[in-house]
Amino acid sequence: MIDEGLPSAAPEVIDLPFAVNHDILACGAQEKSTFCLVTGSKAYLSQDMGDLGNPGTLEQFKVSLENARNSFQVEPQVIAHDMDPDYVSTHFAHDYPATSAIRVVVQHHHAHVVSAMVESRLEGPVIGVAYDGGGYGTDGAVWGGEILVTDWQTFERVAHLRYVPLVGGATAVQHPYRMAATYVWSLCAASAPEFEPFLATLPIGERIILRRQLEAELNLPLTSSCDRLFDVAAALLGVRREAEYKGQPAVEMEAIADPQVEDIYPYDVIRRGDGRIIDPAALFRALWCEYQAGRPVPHIAAAFHNSVASFTLTTCGQVREERDLNQVVLSGGCFQNALLTRRVEETLRADGFEVFTHSRVPPGDGGLSLGQAVVAHALTLG
Repeated sequence: MIDEGLPSAAPEVIDLPFAVNHDILACGAQEKSTFCLVTGSKAYLSQDMGDLGNPGTLEQFKVSLENARNSFQVEPQVIAHDMDPDYVSTHFAHDYPATSAIRVVVQHHHAHVVSAMVESRLEGPVIGVAYDGGGYGTDGAVWGGEILVTDWQTFERVAHLRYVPLVGGATAVQHPYRMAATYVWSLCAASAPEFEPFLATLPIGERIILRRQLEAELNLPLTSSCDRLFDVAAALLGVRREAEYKGQPAVEMEAIADPQVEDIYPYDVIRRGDGRIIDPAALFRALWCEYQAGRPVPHIAAAFHNSVASFTLTTCGQVREERDLNQVVLSGGCFQNALLTRRVEETLRADGFEVFTHSRVPPGDGGLSLGQAVVAHALTLG
């Protein structure tokens, strides 16, 4: 059984609720990279080795994998990897010298939710809430604010945060103030003049270039990432305009938030075809109005967290009514934020949901390989 406690950076040997017929290797993510080896009913989850884009890290990854494979006498016959074609781990999976092995592609957020499901011995279907910085979606966009209905084998995306452009692509995460300007111009266009005191802080040349990129739709992948919401809020509130590391705005928003605050800002959950779009435009307008009116930043930061919990509850409640599902599983890097996790759990449980989170396995990309391995088993009966 998986013990209770905080996720560990050390290697883990995890008892699984099934036994595989064929050994499995799951190659994990690009950053916070881990691999997972499965043989019999045991899963070996490696320590977090960092960014595989670093040649030294990739070499460490390879050496650690071969050492573990030899120690556990694993000969992979099924190899699982992320859907992102640019991940080093994806290339590694394809190049791995096991020519007869079956390669299984696993969507990023499906793997996140399944990694938490297997910790709690859940096979599904469940409502999966996957909030993170981003992962490759089935439509080629950068997902990260996802509500899924999922079991080990399949998933359905039933709701997500409204798409916004990532101006500059992946480099957008280094510049929360640019992300905030993009949200204002994309989501809050009708009320953009209200945000002029913020927009006026952008260097005029950069402001012109950003607008031109948006209007010309140049280098503009779309994202539904929940982590980008924290970037925007942190920039608007003056908490963090430039990020020195990924997730810094969210870390600092959590650190300053007043846990006694219970306010919630408005938002919209819009039915779109068979799914729903969570639109935070009203949330950011209310947040900005409060900031301009002189409300203390710790109060606003807390209300922002509460609002994310609230739209999560609203969306999960609508899915419950339609699908008759009452178990909610939380995963993804945003749930390393203790305040957000507590708010979401409390809000859902108060409405009668059963809520499941991680205990030993990290909620971020460090736990992704375990989810990949379980999905690969389900898809191949490996």
